[in-house]
Amino acid sequence: NLGLVTTQTNSGGSGENALISYLARFNYDYKGILLLETDFRRDGSSKFVGENRWANFMGFLGAVRLSEIPSIKQTNVFDNLKIRSTFGETGSQTGIGNYDFVSGISTGSTVFGYTGTITPTSGLSGITSSDRTWERVKTTNLALDFAVLKNRLSGTFEIYERENVGMLINETVPATLGGTTPKLNKGNFVAKGWEVELHWKDRINDDFKYNIGVTLSDAKTEITKYGGGVVIAAGLNNTVGGSQFIVGKPINAIYSYKTDGYLQNLAEVAAYYTQITQTTGGINPVQGTTNQLIPGSVRRVDVNNDGRITTADLVYYGDANPHYLFGVNLDLNYKNFDFRFFIQGVGQQYNVRTGALSSPFTSNFTNQNATFYGQTWTAENTDAR
Repeated sequence: NLGLVTTQTNSGGSGENALISYLARFNYDYKGILLLETDFRRDGSSKFVGENRWANFMGFLGAVRLSEIPSIKQTNVFDNLKIRSTFGETGSQTGIGNYDFVSGISTGSTVFGYTGTITPTSGLSGITSSDRTWERVKTTNLALDFAVLKNRLSGTFEIYERENVGMLINETVPATLGGTTPKLNKGNFVAKGWEVELHWKDRINDDFKYNIGVTLSDAKTEITKYGGGVVIAAGLNNTVGGSQFIVGKPINAIYSYKTDGYLQNLAEVAAYYTQITQTTGGINPVQGTTNQLIPGSVRRVDVNNDGRITTADLVYYGDANPHYLFGVNLDLNYKNFDFRFFIQGVGQQYNVRTGALSSPFTSNFTNQNATFYGQTWTAENTDAR
């Protein structure tokens, strides 16, 4: 008995979860030359069900200090020369709730019967599943560390790969299912990158010391698996804003329509409409309406040659992730005074302009962005950019 609908005003909640881990580590050091380490952990979480609650994860590290090998050490060239590599796994349960494997009961009310009586209702709050387990995050790297000239010049070069296997995601399904799927291990993701770091550390005299460092890095990402159907959207494709990740492409993949200049006159407009209306279902404004294409409109290319412009004509442009991240650091120390200066930047990043930045006159009665002044198409400026 849920009582009267008009008095159902109380609310509240509580929750708890448990996480337990067992850890083990083994280290081996042979004369400071060969360094080995093995890690093992077993994690259990109350957010999963039954045998899926537990997972084992391993990690390995190996390094060789070449500068400690007698034949290399005797050359007095390297103060440090080390090759190192690691492989490790960790688990993730990000994005799932404490009781997502249990269907809750939602209550409400509805008008029922000929008399229009407000009647209490109840129903399952969502679709659940117990068929999921830990997401695995695998990281592999290979690096070279060096130092020469009495440690004044040092640096590191590293390449790495990070892979998320069995990402916990909501699978994309038809709306006829009647609900949102629970988070399942339906996605895989990989990132491959590199990083270079150099430092010069020296002193002019006993009172004045300085240190200069530079860094440069980059990474490429790829969605290798994503459960369910995927619809490519114009602009940015990710899980924000209703779009989705694209299998085989990076996170934040950008898709755009290929263009071929401007329609210069009414004859070109009419010929273009003939070209893109051979089949129905296109997205261009309808010819003969107040919103139709006019001279100065962009000519989108029918990439798949199906006689219309649709999202099937979108082409991959790149991604919106930052690339070629760089940094410069300068440290100066004079007696008890120190000064630090640093610069950080991004060498390449594509941005998708939206709203007033996407094109001139995107809406009425608004100020126009100064970027477009003198740059738009007119009969006298037919090659506008």
